[in-house]
Amino acid sequence: TTTDVVIDLAALSNDPSGEKFPQATWEINHDARVRIAQIAKSAGVHRYIFPSSASVYGSQAKEVTERSETNPLTLYAQANLSAEKEVLKLHNNTFSVTVLRQATVYGFSPRMRLDLVVNAMAFKGIRQGKIPAMRSGKQFRPLIHLSDLIECIYRVSISKNEAVKGQILNVGFTFQSYQIENIANKIRDIIKSENGSSPEIHWYGSSDTRSYIINCEKIEKALPWHPRMTLERGIH
Repeated sequence: TTTDVVIDLAALSNDPSGEKFPQATWEINHDARVRIAQIAKSAGVHRYIFPSSASVYGSQAKEVTERSETNPLTLYAQANLSAEKEVLKLHNNTFSVTVLRQATVYGFSPRMRLDLVVNAMAFKGIRQGKIPAMRSGKQFRPLIHLSDLIECIYRVSISKNEAVKGQILNVGFTFQSYQIENIANKIRDIIKSENGSSPEIHWYGSSDTRSYIINCEKIEKALPWHPRMTLERGIH
């Protein structure tokens, strides 16, 4: 048997885990993923897809493209950025590497992650009557629905377009970046319309310095793909 594509999804996958388990985060999110790419190349795999994170941009005053300077503020983001650089070095004519800097994922799934901002807000708003929102609320997050992300990864895996090979691609939709306070308000309004009760927004933590809006024109031009899910549909 042969393996055509390797998509490395193994990682400790958020900032709190990275801070709590720094050694494991670096060993898994950096060392092991680079090693998997090396093994894939040695085994004759033709395509390797590295699902990274738009968190590598950290804090940005302007909309960012793949050419913008990175500014990783957490160990999770730093490990992703370092691994990006290492796996891209492996790219050649027989081993195609694509790095996907993914927006923050949300949406229902059978094994649903409840640490992600939209999912956590909606879940706790329904179950507890309180929507947790990290201060100050002005920070921006780019979002992508899980179903759209799956479709994107599939499109990259079968694409013959040279524009995805050896490339870094922002994955999301340029116009789906929202301030945290706006996400919280949308979730509150939808819960109220569905359930009749209006959960309160519970502000917590110190001011979150992570804030970025990603430009996704590069991937929109490279693939016959664009996100179909809106934030409102995803919340519902």
